Amino acid sequence: MKEGEYQVVSRWVFDPTKSLFKQFANSKAESETIFCKLDKCPLRDAETCTWGPVLGYDKCPYGKVSKQFGPTKRAKSFRAWINEQKALYPGIGKLGSPANKLAFIGEYVYMPYAHMDMNKEIPFLVHSHVFQSGCAFVPSSAWTLTTVLSLLDFKPMAMMGGQITQYQKESVPRFLAHLREADKEMWQALIKERPTLDVPPDHVGRKALLSTLNNPIEWETGHKDYNVRWRWDGSVLCTKGLHAYNSTWGGIKLESLELRGVPVSTVHIKVQDNSWVNSETQFAD
Repeated sequence: MKEGEYQVVSRWVFDPTKSLFKQFANSKAESETIFCKLDKCPLRDAETCTWGPVLGYDKCPYGKVSKQFGPTKRAKSFRAWINEQKALYPGIGKLGSPANKLAFIGEYVYMPYAHMDMNKEIPFLVHSHVFQSGCAFVPSSAWTLTTVLSLLDFKPMAMMGGQITQYQKESVPRFLAHLREADKEMWQALIKERPTLDVPPDHVGRKALLSTLNNPIEWETGHKDYNVRWRWDGSVLCTKGLHAYNSTWGGIKLESLELRGVPVSTVHIKVQDNSWVNSETQFAD
């Protein structure tokens, strides 16, 4: 739904009478609407948005948010206000928090990696420093091999002195894994400059879309007390694990079980072996 140069992309109405957490008598109803200038966005394709998280700081330059506070749950107009707000933008749900991974959004590159926006050589929209959070967006015009090399070589310093080693140990490897997948042209330029980076990727531990993995595969959930072993053949999930069922909600105690089901298309699982992955595998992180 268009409103001027913006379109409504996310909508949330908070009803304190239906909250999972205890609310005070004077708790107010709320509504949140996120607007975006872009017709197409890779984060929205994944039903996420940087404006979605309450405490997020990486606010996309193409968006804005509007919040309204209604009456308290004791007010006579409370229910009417809730119903009115829900009727404003029918069919538009709430977008979730985006994954911390490289994305190309309009005329910007989104790089939400810990401590990366401390790099003053790169034109982040806002640089983070002591007592100030940054903004992980960089103009596309600055997306060059020189920029990538600077990000790889960067060694952020802590407020009290000393290098923040987490950046080189965690942020840089994750950035490289995402770069390989998101910008193959830049990846080729990078490994030509630094051939030692051209090593087989390790995907173990990453969340991947089940339907895009090789099959058949088998894995265990790994829960200490309620472990379940699953088998996926590309169409159906199967298990004989009794812990996939509970008599509390099933109403019957079982001696054995054989469960077959079709998972929803958005199911992700953690990769436990690199042989599961192929060139079409889609990752959530």
